[in-house]
Amino acid sequence: MDLSDYAALVADKYPFGISSFSSNKSSVIEVSTTPITPVLTWNYKNEKHIVTEQKVTSGSTTKTVSVGTETLTWDPIDISSHKTISFKLTAKADEGEKI
Repeated sequence: MDLSDYAALVADKYPFGISSFSSNKSSVIEVSTTPITPVLTWNYKNEKHIVTEQKVTSGSTTKTVSVGTETLTWDPIDISSHKTISFKLTAKADEGEKI
């Protein structure tokens, strides 16, 4: 068996995935003129895959997060516009990708 066959077997038995992705701020925030600074945290469901890249996106801004870090403090956000703020985590491990 060559190494690519072994990698495929490991990926089948231990699939890579994101088990949690959350913010320290609740999903409903009362009207305020004070900017918020979300702290995002996440975990992976399988440590058998080596994470090679992590990015968090909100709107048109994408930030690359150092491998080995599973937290990111976002820039302060002005919430007076009453817009919905969404974040997306994209992570790559070995040869897989999960969003």
